[in-house]
Amino acid sequence: MYDEKNVVMASLDRRTTLKFCELPDEQQIIKIEFSNIDLSLDVPLKEVRTFTLRTDMQKYIILVQKLLKYVRHFIDINGMWSTCEQRLSLQTFFFMLFYTAYTEKLNMRSFHVNVTTELPIRGGLGSSTSFA
Repeated sequence: MYDEKNVVMASLDRRTTLKFCELPDEQQIIKIEFSNIDLSLDVPLKEVRTFTLRTDMQKYIILVQKLLKYVRHFIDINGMWSTCEQRLSLQTFFFMLFYTAYTEKLNMRSFHVNVTTELPIRGGLGSSTSFA
């Protein structure tokens, strides 16, 4: 993207906020809200568990490129995004979720996550290095 050039980005008094809460077990969803990019999803917990509980998951965790490809496939086959910003944000979110769930051996339960940011999200502004 930047032709092998180093990029430094700083923001003064700009905040990214993540709100997290568990949901009742009977809901069986992961509710994702990224309002800055107009994204609100209810992902069935079963779909996420199916991906994270694969017996061959270790090979994806060891090779970062494989995990990223796996995450891209997951969000694409489930039709979760319609803009580049949404795709990038979902890739970041599910990459971290799958990696953490596997390495920490988490028993994933229903939850709601809401992320907002004051950082501008547009091409050329460094937003690809932040999480929306």
